[in-house]
Amino acid sequence: TVSVTLNKSSDYLVQVDYNTENDSAIAGNDYTARSGTLSFSPGEIDKTIIFSIQDDVIVENDEQFFINLSLVIGATISDGQSIVTVQNDDAIPVLNLTNGDKQVTLTWPGVEGATSYNVYYAQQSGVTPDTYGAMGGVALIDENSGLFITDLINGTNYYFIVTAVVRNLESLASNQVGAQPRSSIPKQSALNDTGITFGGIYPEGNNADCSGETIEKQDCSNGRDVTENDDSDGHAGFSYIKLDSNGDDLPGDAASWECVRDEVTGLIWEVKTTDGQLRDSANTYSWYNSTGFNDSGTMGSANNGTCFDTINCDTEKFVTQVNMQGLCGFNDWRLPSSMELDGLININITDPAIDITFFPNTFSKIYWSSTPVTPKDVPIRSSAAWYMDFNRGFSSSAARNLSYYVRLVRSGVH
Repeated sequence: TVSVTLNKSSDYLVQVDYNTENDSAIAGNDYTARSGTLSFSPGEIDKTIIFSIQDDVIVENDEQFFINLSLVIGATISDGQSIVTVQNDDAIPVLNLTNGDKQVTLTWPGVEGATSYNVYYAQQSGVTPDTYGAMGGVALIDENSGLFITDLINGTNYYFIVTAVVRNLESLASNQVGAQPRSSIPKQSALNDTGITFGGIYPEGNNADCSGETIEKQDCSNGRDVTENDDSDGHAGFSYIKLDSNGDDLPGDAASWECVRDEVTGLIWEVKTTDGQLRDSANTYSWYNSTGFNDSGTMGSANNGTCFDTINCDTEKFVTQVNMQGLCGFNDWRLPSSMELDGLININITDPAIDITFFPNTFSKIYWSSTPVTPKDVPIRSSAAWYMDFNRGFSSSAARNLSYYVRLVRSGVH
């Protein structure tokens, strides 16, 4: 409410026009514009103008607009302008960050009414929307809530802030968070055995009991298939632990689980679902890597698969979505290498060549690895990538625009 006052009463009618004028506060965004005429009857001294402030939940600085008087009749104007301050009453959102290998995951509470968010980061502290450029930083404009950034350098300090955009206005910056991306991939201390428990009989044929005159040098006589042959946690020498949605261990007879930890390799694997959602076993993806790392010079093909939301059907986008979801409490999921995928293969069985007791909903089909084909590997197929066929357990390569299945992995503690 703003008061307009005569310094003394008049014996005559006094009239004065008024109107609002934008300053840092904008009509339609921060307040409702008004204009009109005030009439003072003889003897009246005070009149009021009521203005509507438009509330929102965007964090911004205090702003102001003007009220101007003009075209007075029956008096003169002594003070023809008032300043109205619109005070911010919204809390600054809290930005959270999870480190990863050449990557970070940013999350923050959604802002009501926000149509997008802007993320700014640089390798120096004190980054703001106005200074990030001078710091050699990066601005990611019009992002959705939550962000997975993959083009970072391990061992380098980065500093991040986020702002919200509501009705084309940008909020104040969130708190600054810092991170130093680092590799969480330990050197694999062991490889899984093959799962083969049968023996070859000279000069031809096989038997089920691993016997024969040359059996001591055969696969079934050596390795974990022999020394750790306990089928309670996986066939032959394999050893798996079921994990719940928080990444905690479950008993071997648990009826439902989200992930599986391989006790031999230390890797943690995604378990596919049949709910028609993000991790449904029927979703397929094209091979895509836009980071510039481990791609043999070719990004691949974006969004050329068939998945539940139709716009994120490539391997890179799928990884980003799963990390934002925080599967089993982790945000560092990735596409497995061809060697890591090979570690799941149980050659003793086929269709599919994997232990479905721990990895249900697995198709006897092709699954992408993260390993690109290089000119040194196959010169004429350097735009391809390696895959694993879980029908009989063999690997080969294919063009990256083809649509295949995916199972994600992360590096656990071994």
